[in-house]
Amino acid sequence: MLGWMAFLFVPMAQAYLSYPMYIGVSQPVQNEFGRNLTGAATMSTDRCDRVELLLTTNGVVYPPALDGTPDPRNVVITGGVSHIGSRTAMGLTNSGLFYFRFAENKPLPGARLFVRAFNAPSRQEASFYSDSAVFTVDGSSSSYDVSMSAMNPLDSEDSDGDGVSNSMEESLGSNPDQTDSDGDGISDDLELRAGTDPTDRESVFVLAIARLNVDGTMTLFWPSAEGKRYQVEFTRDDLHSHPDFMPLGEVVTATGPVTETSIPKDELSASGHYRVRLMEE
Repeated sequence: MLGWMAFLFVPMAQAYLSYPMYIGVSQPVQNEFGRNLTGAATMSTDRCDRVELLLTTNGVVYPPALDGTPDPRNVVITGGVSHIGSRTAMGLTNSGLFYFRFAENKPLPGARLFVRAFNAPSRQEASFYSDSAVFTVDGSSSSYDVSMSAMNPLDSEDSDGDGVSNSMEESLGSNPDQTDSDGDGISDDLELRAGTDPTDRESVFVLAIARLNVDGTMTLFWPSAEGKRYQVEFTRDDLHSHPDFMPLGEVVTATGPVTETSIPKDELSASGHYRVRLMEE
């Protein structure tokens, strides 16, 4: 007796896995004052700073218009509008991070893209922006980590000639048509360099307090800006003779709105003049 076994061949359907594409940053994007841009996954998007993903057909990034509108040669792609805090951990606030996620309508291989971030929730509200370097979609990577440039002013003109761009005046809230917005006798540019507020006439860079201590030392106090460097200087000569001042002690780096330093007893003089110099590169 012969037995027969029949085989039925059924063609197997091939399944292709499609992975989402992620584009974002691992380092925080910072504004013109060196602080992380605003936004969080838990915040309303209209309170988070705007982020765009744009296509460049020729590999060149062109500056936007004064109102933030991209150059016609740089086009925001479909799904290319997001915000700081997008797809970040729920516990992060104002981290300066963001991620785009494309599950469908992913940018095609060969597309040359770049990211643009603004220091406000909308183009119209923004005064500064940051661009990433151009990167090319290679068709095999599922994630792209971009690095952003320092902030650039949307309006780099200086209408009042005080050394502060119109964009920075907008960020500070100072008057772009007046060299001394608060009328304290110090130009907006000098106030910005010193770290004082150009919109507050009470905020001035002066050596405000000298205090003699019981141990014979003297402590000097002055208004400062975090990260700025200052040098205390001294002269015994009459100020009318335009004397040379000599450095006293080491350069001090400010860590807050008021900085102090102590002058040792053996470096004090019965008479003389002290000043604080803002140290600039």
